[in-house]
Amino acid sequence: MTPPILLLVGAGVDMGRAYLTQTTLQAACDAGVLAGRRAQAKSGTWGSAEIAKATAMFNFNFLSAGTGATGTTFTPTDAGNGVISGTASTQMPTTIMKMVNRNSFTLSTTCSAEYQISNVDVMFILDVTGSMACAPNGSNCNSGSGSKIVALKEAVRQFYYTMALAMPNNGSARLRFGFVPYAGTVNIGNLVDSGDIPSSYLTSATPYSTKLFNFDTPNFPFTIVSSSQPSSSACNTWANAPATSTRTYSFVSYSGGTCRRRETSTTQNGWRLNPTQPFTYRVATLDTSRLKARAPVEILTGVDLPSSTSNGATVQTRGTYDVISFASQAATATGYYSTMHTWDGCVEERDTVNSLFTNNVAPSGAFDHDVTSAPTNDATRWHPYIGRLVYNRWQRAQLDSTANYFSEQEYCVPPAMKFTTVDTSSATTVPGWLENYLGTLIARGNTYHDIGMIWGARLANPNGIMSANVNDGNLPSISRHIIMLTDGELAPNGDVYSSYGLEDIDNRVAPSGGNLYNYHNARFTTACANARAMGYTLWFIGFGQSLTPQMQSCAPGKAFYASNAATLNDTFRQIASQVADLRLKS
Repeated sequence: MTPPILLLVGAGVDMGRAYLTQTTLQAACDAGVLAGRRAQAKSGTWGSAEIAKATAMFNFNFLSAGTGATGTTFTPTDAGNGVISGTASTQMPTTIMKMVNRNSFTLSTTCSAEYQISNVDVMFILDVTGSMACAPNGSNCNSGSGSKIVALKEAVRQFYYTMALAMPNNGSARLRFGFVPYAGTVNIGNLVDSGDIPSSYLTSATPYSTKLFNFDTPNFPFTIVSSSQPSSSACNTWANAPATSTRTYSFVSYSGGTCRRRETSTTQNGWRLNPTQPFTYRVATLDTSRLKARAPVEILTGVDLPSSTSNGATVQTRGTYDVISFASQAATATGYYSTMHTWDGCVEERDTVNSLFTNNVAPSGAFDHDVTSAPTNDATRWHPYIGRLVYNRWQRAQLDSTANYFSEQEYCVPPAMKFTTVDTSSATTVPGWLENYLGTLIARGNTYHDIGMIWGARLANPNGIMSANVNDGNLPSISRHIIMLTDGELAPNGDVYSSYGLEDIDNRVAPSGGNLYNYHNARFTTACANARAMGYTLWFIGFGQSLTPQMQSCAPGKAFYASNAATLNDTFRQIASQVADLRLKS
């Protein structure tokens, strides 16, 4: 017979071992479901691969404990609503208690893991330049189903799905998305329409590299008249008839019996273009007061030039007119072409300095990099971006010429969107407003990463011009993130109209001969530093674009390369899972 004291001691030893094994089993179960949930967030599905990762993590944590347990099982399952649950059991052999026929303890536990967030603001800065219309390998540049712009939209949806699964069901947390599509400019039109950005923040009198029309030559109207004449001699006599008090006559041509003469009035009727210098190309200040109010404005697009057979364009009042002020003459003018234009909402940046930024610090006078202050004068106001007002003269100096250049192509991008609350009640259905917004994204223009980051930070700044939106609700704790995606290196083009005008002749960012790539890259990293200083976590994705040092420094430790659409989806889900807080579910 076993002494009672030995039984008591043995029971204590075995119960202690059981308690240790139970604790180890619980810890391993927790580690397993955490690994499984993380794997599910990355892949977007729950299958054999995710189950294998969860099981491997369980095995690593439990078997390494050396408990001597046998018959151990672990079963992870997708419980829905973003929760991975698990059950684990094992048999732990006894030592002393075998003497009373208690050979083992059956131990079991349950565990669950979920992503759960509190309040999150995410500002997406999205490259919508022309190359986004192509497939990742550069082919089929038609914005079709295999294009990068389509893949971008799907990646944003995948980000939503992951975040929606992480939201608590009791409505205790808020998720908001904002968007800044960019190319060589950004579009704030919707924000001006809504009053979030007052129209007074834009210039009413705006300098542009533009085209002026010089109506300074008296116009004596003439017509070409034809008459049948039997000979060249008879034609000359008829064509050069003596002048009268109201007309003069001059020979034009004789062919096949048809004689043509010019009949010119002796009475001046208005003014025509200067025959040797009809056009002046230079920087001039144009009236944009109605344009910034989104009112349709008549813009001069072309004129008939004077010639031996045409009076050309005429006006009644002598003067030099720009493409907007000409409208004051339109009612009585002749020989001109115009169009009604409404500002699309894209902007040129406010004043800056054309020096190279160093140490991620914007020098004094670079108002474009001030992402906090509201405008107080024209130097700090933004300018309407309107291609029909801009003409390239191919030199910095003024050009007086007979060359009839055309206005610049405009590459306005889709409108930016302020932080908007995302309804996450359905983790499998993208909210209608978000789906509609993604539908507006189109690909066009050149790549200016700096302008994208400047406006992303500006719209997300808790102390800036959008502070009422950013701080809406006065929530005590908000996790703030900026996610930037591009498919190419920064690619400024001095001959393409952008937020900084025509850089080769306007020289707003770099002096003549300066390397635009270096100047804009320095501005890009400075804008990134400003955003981080505001308390935002920055994430950067190169889609089919290897990461440059500037991209990596923009988002230290959080820059990713995605070679194709599938990898891009994985990357967005991975970022979402890190934005969310992975935790054990009690």
